[in-house]
Amino acid sequence: MTNFYNIHKHRFYIDYPQEKLDGELYKYKCAFCGIDTVTIDGMLENHSPTCEYRLKKENDANSDT
Repeated sequence: MTNFYNIHKHRFYIDYPQEKLDGELYKYKCAFCGIDTVTIDGMLENHSPTCEYRLKKENDANSDT
């Protein structure tokens, strides 16, 4: 599975800081917006519109063009 993500890094956003969900053993959330990783599903648009991580990635993408 590691090779899959390495090959498709440009399609997934999984480098955001994560925190454990309270009371959950194996569930995590974005440290910035608090949305769980299952909901985010590697998609930038699934973070909150005000998420610091999302805003930085969108800003970086816009500055490259």
